[in-house]
Amino acid sequence: MSQNDIGTGMPLQINGKLFVPPANDGADFKETFRKLAMEGAGRTVDKTGVPSGPWTPETLFAELNKIANDRGGIELRTVQRWFADNDQGIRAENIGLLSKVFGCGDPDKTILWQVALTAAQSRQQARRRGRPASKPETRETSPQAVGSSLPTRDAPFVERLVLRVFRSENPLTVPVMLWFGFTVLGFMSYIFNVETITYVSEAGSDKQVGFLWAPSWTIFPTIILPLYVVIIARIVALSSDTMLLPPWQAPSKSSDLLSSYSGLLWLITITCFFVIFLLQWSGVHLRALLSRSPHGYMIDWNNVAIVRPDIVSISNALTLSFTAYLYYAIVMWLLLVGLVLQVASASKYRTQTDAWCEAANDDHRIPIEKRTILTYAFCATILALLSVITIKLQSTYLITSAPTLSSWLLSDAASFLNGIEPAYQFLHQRSIPQLTTLIIVFAIILSFYISLYHMGNCGEPLRNGVQSEGRRAIPLYRYAIIVLLAANVITIGRFQGFSLYLALTSVISILDLLRSIYFEAERP
Repeated sequence: MSQNDIGTGMPLQINGKLFVPPANDGADFKETFRKLAMEGAGRTVDKTGVPSGPWTPETLFAELNKIANDRGGIELRTVQRWFADNDQGIRAENIGLLSKVFGCGDPDKTILWQVALTAAQSRQQARRRGRPASKPETRETSPQAVGSSLPTRDAPFVERLVLRVFRSENPLTVPVMLWFGFTVLGFMSYIFNVETITYVSEAGSDKQVGFLWAPSWTIFPTIILPLYVVIIARIVALSSDTMLLPPWQAPSKSSDLLSSYSGLLWLITITCFFVIFLLQWSGVHLRALLSRSPHGYMIDWNNVAIVRPDIVSISNALTLSFTAYLYYAIVMWLLLVGLVLQVASASKYRTQTDAWCEAANDDHRIPIEKRTILTYAFCATILALLSVITIKLQSTYLITSAPTLSSWLLSDAASFLNGIEPAYQFLHQRSIPQLTTLIIVFAIILSFYISLYHMGNCGEPLRNGVQSEGRRAIPLYRYAIIVLLAANVITIGRFQGFSLYLALTSVISILDLLRSIYFEAERP
């Protein structure tokens, strides 16, 4: 082959594969790659010299991983981005892999294509920098490059709101808002002297019901929920990020993610802001404070003015409880909407991968992003269950005669270990969360298993699908962790030793949660 042949861009056969020499036509990476993919450069040819067809994301992904077995492979979503109609280029380390494909395994031709692709990538970057600011430069793995995770004006209001809240461009926006709301409540409770306050219960002992001693108002919205929101946002980004379609396929609209869940989102919105906030506040706290009688309902820092008017006035308690329950409506809205987004993202992943999964070979490994999404779904489920447990724990403590939450838990553990009767009894008070927490836990587990069903029905079967390194997509013991943790909602306060069971399951869940986030979720 002469030097002139190399510059003509005419296809040749090398090692039984179609070799297309660099054209030197000044094209950028996208233009060069699209042309080579359509021609099937580097694919095996038959006796007549005809290649086995154009490259697809799946076939090129498989070929690249054959070449890169010794270095851990490449992600399918990265290959999909090359095929997608965007202005992203290619990383330097991936240029070497792609050059080996287009070079047909010949060292000299590989070098030619490495030089050509490097130059094409430089032209791609130069042209991208010359574009308006509305198309910022992003990395190959940047979730911002995915338009399908962002809201559009054609979507209903509630869908646009949900996508704006949970998009991962600014992952700290929602946590900062939650911390700001908690700070406002903290200052209000301090001003009104209910940050730490006791009252004499019907058992005759002082009972602590202060704001700072309530895990459902402190640990839940400041630690658990912010992490939960960030993980849900990551699930949404991954389900959209991995689904970049080739340019010859019609892309889905951004509203498609939640188009089937609009009614459910409205139901959650109405439930949170009209039932949890307006109905519960007006029907329980407003009525109790105005009548100066708890009507058998539990006493907490929102309505303690009924029994401690010497510390906090009724008017201040009305303002405080109104603000608190409005904040809590937002908190519960984020929790429940996150469950819908988890299911919607898993459903979208399954829908858009069905065609690709049907074409996958038996030895096709589970896509890395599938395992990542499932791992994040497990983490979100654990966090959601921990959130509900804080609510159940606090509401159960408030209807006992124990003076503090910690003394109640320690007394339960001691009575179980020593085989004696518990020191504290239940008061004659009602607690709405005793019922609502059961409903929420059912919704959490249901959403997880629906997500698992969607993800398990694309690619290799979930329970038999093993990664190339021999790991399951999600370990079986994690099913047990979810069930055992969820059981706390039933066991808290129901039998002696529940505190030991709560401590054991919580520690195991949190340790596995941290392991999943820091050592598994984003590992290739």
